[in-house]
Amino acid sequence: MFGRLAGSPRWGHVVGALTFAIATHSLMAVDLPLRWRWSNPTPHGNTVYDMISGFGLVIQAAENGQLYSSFDQVLWEPHETGTTNALRALTYLGERLIITGAAGTALYADSLGDIRPASLLPATTDWLEGVAASGSLLVCVGDNGAIFKSATGTNWTRQTTGITKWLTSVAASPGGLFVVVGENGFAATSSNGSAWTNQVSGTSEWLNKVRWLNDRFWAMGDKGTVIASVNGVFWQTVATGASNGLFNAANSGAQYMFVGDTEVRRAQGFPLAWVNELDPLQPAPPPAWTYYAAERVDPFYLIAGRSGMFVRGFAVGAPPVFYWEPHSDPVRNWLWDLTRLPDLFVTVGDFATVQTSGSGFDWELELVPASVTNAVFLGVGGDTNGLVTVGSSGAIIYSPSFLTNVVVTNFVGGVPVISTNVVDAIGTTWHAVEPRPTTNDLQGVAVRNGRFVVTGGLGTILTSDDRGTNWTLRSAPTTSFLSGAAAFENGFVAVGANGSALTSGDGVSWTARVSGTTNWLYRVRRIAGEFLAVGQNGTILQSTDGVAWSPRASGTTKWLNDVTRLNDTNQTWFTVGNQGTVLASTNAVAWADAGAITPKSLYAAGHNDAGLLVAVGVEGAILRSQITPLTNQVEVVHYSRGTNQSSFLLSGTTGQRFTFDRSTGFTNWIADELLEFLDSSGTLLFIEPNSASPPPREFYRATNVP
Repeated sequence: MFGRLAGSPRWGHVVGALTFAIATHSLMAVDLPLRWRWSNPTPHGNTVYDMISGFGLVIQAAENGQLYSSFDQVLWEPHETGTTNALRALTYLGERLIITGAAGTALYADSLGDIRPASLLPATTDWLEGVAASGSLLVCVGDNGAIFKSATGTNWTRQTTGITKWLTSVAASPGGLFVVVGENGFAATSSNGSAWTNQVSGTSEWLNKVRWLNDRFWAMGDKGTVIASVNGVFWQTVATGASNGLFNAANSGAQYMFVGDTEVRRAQGFPLAWVNELDPLQPAPPPAWTYYAAERVDPFYLIAGRSGMFVRGFAVGAPPVFYWEPHSDPVRNWLWDLTRLPDLFVTVGDFATVQTSGSGFDWELELVPASVTNAVFLGVGGDTNGLVTVGSSGAIIYSPSFLTNVVVTNFVGGVPVISTNVVDAIGTTWHAVEPRPTTNDLQGVAVRNGRFVVTGGLGTILTSDDRGTNWTLRSAPTTSFLSGAAAFENGFVAVGANGSALTSGDGVSWTARVSGTTNWLYRVRRIAGEFLAVGQNGTILQSTDGVAWSPRASGTTKWLNDVTRLNDTNQTWFTVGNQGTVLASTNAVAWADAGAITPKSLYAAGHNDAGLLVAVGVEGAILRSQITPLTNQVEVVHYSRGTNQSSFLLSGTTGQRFTFDRSTGFTNWIADELLEFLDSSGTLLFIEPNSASPPPREFYRATNVP
């Protein structure tokens, strides 16, 4: 059975006497693919396609090979699956987890720390969209009439059925009857997974899912289609009031919950009376969203879908009225740029979004002046003296550095303790420039020796010498959109559409340069004595002075939107781009795919001095990857041993990974769980069962892992 780790499944091990040591490993090279974690949205931003509960856990299958688990639906732990293919369906065969997905993906796991690929005979690239188990028989189905069966989930054999329809889902009854559904209302039944009988479903709509709920099969599909059958042969149309696609359902006895494309429908009793849970007249409706997954974990209905949206619903009263609570209320506005001061990340985006973070983990939404609340902020930059953010229709806001008092109230023993802290208001207090010096869109921001340069549409160039308060329009030798700007010891560089590249010694007088490309150069950064410009069709250009540019082979044709370099031992460069593109290089010349966990476009990247890489982009996506391993000591905050289990409260740094090792005498250490501090608290509760009573006397330690 799966064990638990502060809300995550793990195998447990027996540990005893309290002793602690620390060991470390040095990182000789950056490991690819990168290990990404979500800072926003939470619990994560991957689209969830299926969800299953069992053994005290809820597990979500998502895009890009991402798998998450939780025992409390609050803390969600990611698991390594060994694939970047979309994971589409989940089931259990006894205590074994079975996973199927895109491009012939089939996985199995007896522990979420050990997910293994299954063997398909013959191998296929068909998407395996559905999987179900009954007794000792597994059936998975997919594209081009693909039907595989297995007795263990480790080896699968394709069945010769004559079915050519695209199959989307399969379900099994307690009696061992399998029903498969698919395109144009296709339905078929089988008692052994090999011989299938086509059935008349009564609909020609595409059926997206079939589930056994309560006492019958329920199939759902496009245009709000729902049909039900007790035997898979005779189907009855059920009118739910839904008009959009339905993708999944769950039940509690004779109470049913169907979800889909901005659809959440509930019914109870007989005859079924359907309620639209998205009706704004409901007391606490869920967000109007696209939901692909639904599950019942008493007393909640759990629904999840696009971009990681996760919501719990619970009933109050009789007849029941449902209240829905999203996991969190993250900012989902698109983010277009990111900058970092020594102790502060700042990212900006749509709907005048400005967010700040000291750590890269937790982010705060900042207030902006009312006059710019409709602006799209496209660029941000500055130094420790001040920040400038620019955007659509010439919007400019600035945030100077100044110290201010912040009053903090804490309660100690029920008694309020009031303290006053002096903090820098940079990044948190913003002022608008009115009137705007231009109505053209602005995006590039650079600063040198107190002079700000801002660039934008129709070759717009502005300068300010008073930390963004007043601006002067400068003449440019181009009318192309200048989307990127950077500063260096000799002046400024600006880049943009049509391969535009300009240089200036003072930000006032500008000279056009030959970049050697007509691709849009979206952004330019000055890093370690080099300019790197990235942009359209995977373009990467390198220059020492902004005058002479050399092309570099990126290996991709995707738009590249930003570039940064970590100050780690490898001085590793990273560039991010459209559709989740992330590339890495140790010399800015040769680039390799660094891996990503999302297909969402990433528009900006940055890092801190601790080796944390941060990328931002579509729908408020903020990703982080701890490139430089954290080597600080893990501490035991609390330890207890019970009759049935032992528990360890551990403290460290968010993103730190380590193994929990044990020994009977400080020799022959056995590496135990691979653990990670996942949330910003930097704490972790490890719980394990005791197989002996009393447990044997043992020692333990933590070993840092890259």
